[in-house]
Amino acid sequence: MYSSKVIGRVLGGKLLPLDDPEYKGRVHWDSRTGLFSLSGLRLYDSGVYTVEKNDEPRSVSTFNLTVWKGDVPVSKPSVTFISKEYPCTLKCTVENGTKGTLFWYRDSEKNPQGGSPFSIAPHWDQIQAALGRGNYTCEANNSVSNDKTSVNLEDHCRGGAAGIWQTEGSKMWSLCLVLIVMLCSRLV
Repeated sequence: MYSSKVIGRVLGGKLLPLDDPEYKGRVHWDSRTGLFSLSGLRLYDSGVYTVEKNDEPRSVSTFNLTVWKGDVPVSKPSVTFISKEYPCTLKCTVENGTKGTLFWYRDSEKNPQGGSPFSIAPHWDQIQAALGRGNYTCEANNSVSNDKTSVNLEDHCRGGAAGIWQTEGSKMWSLCLVLIVMLCSRLV
């Protein structure tokens, strides 16, 4: 039932044909699962649908259907670490969306290599995080939406240049090393 209008009826284990030209041939019922489907979706099919089971025990289920015109909005990107050892590798995934692009930013600056276009999600893009400091952000966008997720490499990446600034002792050692190099360069 859609907006108090019956668009399908099952009697004796069979879906009865409908006279409504709007839904004729588009309402389907699977006798094994008891599930209904609507094919050939149109924008005006969006709305609340109710399935009433009149056999015992009686039940009512309500479903909200949204039909999108054009592009499907992108979901919030998920950023995971493929490798947490330097050099770290990040993977960005979007679960939903069509005709979109994934971009990587480091500290709010777009990656000069540009974005990675995709037609239909799920899609992923990888980046080698050679520099171990700062925030990396994956942004997904298309013509109807955009969203982004950021991670701080200092919180996740270990070793190499990524880990050099993570402890107070290593900060002090690095400062001493810089001073020694500066003094030695003056002696030469």
